[in-house]
Amino acid sequence: MQQKDKDSHKACRTDARDTSISKAKIRSIQLLFVVVFAYITCWAPVTVAGILLHHEIAEKGLWNQVLFLLAPLNSLANPLVFLIFNKKMFLSKTKKTKTKVMNGMALE
Repeated sequence: MQQKDKDSHKACRTDARDTSISKAKIRSIQLLFVVVFAYITCWAPVTVAGILLHHEIAEKGLWNQVLFLLAPLNSLANPLVFLIFNKKMFLSKTKKTKTKVMNGMALE
């Protein structure tokens, strides 16, 4: 009787572990797609503008400067994406810090 209980308990732990692993895989894939989308969004206009200028299809102007300003936004977009995907981690640290300060523990 106890052996059956142990086996069913192990099966539950294995199922819970499998679902958490699959959730982690799904979040990783979502993060990858969002980062790739941000990269393409920031760099595609610059690439198109470079090709148009190289083949002399378009002339330099204000539009060219605006497009070339989009490329550095990728450096801003990536940390924002990671913050959005990991906000639970940062929120828990913030709550712990506030609790320590409320209890009179000074952080040094």
